[in-house]
Amino acid sequence: MKKFALALTLVALMATPTFGTLLLNEPFSYPDGNLVGNGGWTNHSGSGFFLQVSSGEVPVLHGSSSREDAHTVFGSAQGTIYSAFDARVENANDAVYFAHLMIGASTTFRSRVWVVPDPAGTGDFTFAISDTSSAQVPWGSGLDFGTTYRVVHSYDLTTGATSLWVDQANEGGTSVAAVISSSVEAVNAFSLRQSSGNSQEYVDNACVATSYNEAYNCIPEPGTALLLGLGVVGLIRRR
Repeated sequence: MKKFALALTLVALMATPTFGTLLLNEPFSYPDGNLVGNGGWTNHSGSGFFLQVSSGEVPVLHGSSSREDAHTVFGSAQGTIYSAFDARVENANDAVYFAHLMIGASTTFRSRVWVVPDPAGTGDFTFAISDTSSAQVPWGSGLDFGTTYRVVHSYDLTTGATSLWVDQANEGGTSVAAVISSSVEAVNAFSLRQSSGNSQEYVDNACVATSYNEAYNCIPEPGTALLLGLGVVGLIRRR
């Protein structure tokens, strides 16, 4: 019994929780209406055609009239930040970026996710990634209108490197990297952007984390120390 009590003490000491790894979990489960004002979402640009929640997702609709851009702050982090969301595209006649990371309530944008016409002509469109507002690098294959894809994009807070994955269950899957063309910034917010053009993207289940798996699955990973500690308890109980 004393050994078991000692093991529990060791677990308590070893299993220091890893706070802040899942930085944002946004299912957009709000009543239909304006996104801004819910869950920390704030307008930082534009007015007129507002970002709206509709049946648990957010249509990002581009057009000629004034459009809204909004963000939600997820806080500071270190290392690499991974941002993931479900995206369904219904129209994409031009190149436009619709999601990115940023410094909250500023015009400092990084890791921009684009919808662009498929350069290979094998699909209806494709996604692309860029560091700033130009030099977007397209995903390697064409994609289909009306299909939901899990998009992950990353930003390295040390080097400024940014990458894109589409429907890749782990970080070791296929990715494309943007050209680094600007200074490194301590981004702390996720943004949706509406602009000119005819593209229509529908976004849901957005998550930001400090690991790929957490962002992709929107689930915090258990701490390694906790798993190790539970293993120690199991060994002692068997004795």
